[in-house]
Amino acid sequence: MYNIERLGSIADTDTLGGKKWYPAGASELVKRQTSSGGWGDPNPGTVSTSFALLFLNRATNAIRTGEGDTHKSGFLMADDPDAAAVDLRIQPGVKCYGFIAQFGKDLRERYGVQGRFGLHIDEVKYFVDGTVYKKFDADVTKSSGNERFTCEFDLEPGRHEIQVVVVIAPAPAKGEEVGAERLDIKSSSFNMLVDWSATDAQELAMTEIGKSLAVSHPPTISVSTEKPFNNPNLAKGGVSNYIGERAVDGSLAYGWVAKQTDTEPWIRLTWGKGIKVQTLVLSGPRELPRGGPLRRNKGELSAPKRVMVKINGKETEHELEDDVRQRIELPKVTSIKTLEIKILETYPMDGGFEGTGFGEIELLGKAKKSKKKR
Repeated sequence: MYNIERLGSIADTDTLGGKKWYPAGASELVKRQTSSGGWGDPNPGTVSTSFALLFLNRATNAIRTGEGDTHKSGFLMADDPDAAAVDLRIQPGVKCYGFIAQFGKDLRERYGVQGRFGLHIDEVKYFVDGTVYKKFDADVTKSSGNERFTCEFDLEPGRHEIQVVVVIAPAPAKGEEVGAERLDIKSSSFNMLVDWSATDAQELAMTEIGKSLAVSHPPTISVSTEKPFNNPNLAKGGVSNYIGERAVDGSLAYGWVAKQTDTEPWIRLTWGKGIKVQTLVLSGPRELPRGGPLRRNKGELSAPKRVMVKINGKETEHELEDDVRQRIELPKVTSIKTLEIKILETYPMDGGFEGTGFGEIELLGKAKKSKKKR
């Protein structure tokens, strides 16, 4: 849940996968809250309660304002941004980006147009480790107004120095044209440590998960079996973590899991009207192993290895790798009204087998071709 809050806040979006993530998440957490006021399954714990409160408090919000505000900005910025000639700010996170928040008052009064915001900017260059990372060409004949010149960074792990240089021209007198004089105005330099960057597979998952047709067109779901009830708060409206609906909720957090005794578990999705599908993406079930930290341990879920896929009554078998998301490309775009997936074989476990299933079943339509500019 806290990962969802981080993603939604850093991406500055109210919706993920077509759903308003905060109201949905807050409602779910309230349902799961125990009578003692904490969170945890089966018993309340400090870690689970802390993460629940971080979500409810929207702790990742970069800037808070208002009376009694004590929350510091999440941006990297100069010690005294109002005194900086170029107020460069950097937002760290999954999507790291920099932008120009403002230009200094002295700079605007000396080189700008009196009574107007902005400068006559020729170009803006972002430097990373002394090399031009991105360049913006501007119309120097016009005032830049409140243009931010936002630059998104995709940097390798390690330490990096970031700076922006803005090339400006003095504002011309009324009725005259911009002259040939140019000045380089530099921002402060920022040293930033990148400790993680998304892999291509992670970027693809983040892009595709919200496009699943199973999320935008919820199916009727039936399953062979479901793992026994595992939510102690059912009386308060809680929902089991491993029911069929969890496999198409667009979250990858939990999923459908069959009983341990189910030798050939299956899940069936049906729609009243066919949906056009090009690709199936199957993700194995996920569970935090007992004994933590995140590692294979005694008593966990097993990933499907061999599956039978039945589309509108036609069966095919597929081998899956022991990886997070496995793609099955259909021969052509197919209008699916009934999809059944049966798990025929699972990957062996080091510890005790507690069941198998799917963390997510994604149905993707045909990828749209980008229009090439002539």
